[in-house]
Amino acid sequence: MGTRGAKYDATKTIFEGQVVEHNHNSANQLHLIILMVSIGVILSCCQLFIGGCSKKQEQTIGRFADWNPETDKEVSLDFKNAFDEYWLARSRLDWPTLYKMEAPHIRWAYSDTEFFRKFGRAGRVVSVTVLDVDKLHPQVVDARLKVLVKSPITGKEDTLYPRDRWIKVGGKWYHVWKIPLLDKFA
Repeated sequence: MGTRGAKYDATKTIFEGQVVEHNHNSANQLHLIILMVSIGVILSCCQLFIGGCSKKQEQTIGRFADWNPETDKEVSLDFKNAFDEYWLARSRLDWPTLYKMEAPHIRWAYSDTEFFRKFGRAGRVVSVTVLDVDKLHPQVVDARLKVLVKSPITGKEDTLYPRDRWIKVGGKWYHVWKIPLLDKFA
């Protein structure tokens, strides 16, 4: 220590009269490994949490309607997602969502208030089964359904067999609510 010209070597320490060499690289590597494992565990937990939330949403949307196995193969995934989102909203009587999912000409014909006033008495949908689909055009689908509806007045469940029309506008599928006067055109 008191020797002039001696160089200081941080990798060596004198301990009880013996020179002990330190390998700082392995200590740094160990710290780095611990840090990386910790970050990995934290990211895995975040991914599990976020992934778990999105899977719950996936199970809700896209799983409401029962599909005939042959029909299920005939339509695109984006159509099925829109279809199931719409009918799930019908089951919750979520009128703002239903109005947003209606075709542009329906929204042109009715404001959201008028739409709710006219159709808001509809019964709550309990279940939907897609029996068959007709692709009338790449952007028009007509579905034959079996719908179980609970009456808002009597509470009694009725089975209906409607035809459900969908149109694709600007890359997005929209439901076409049948209006008696316009049925021939919708």
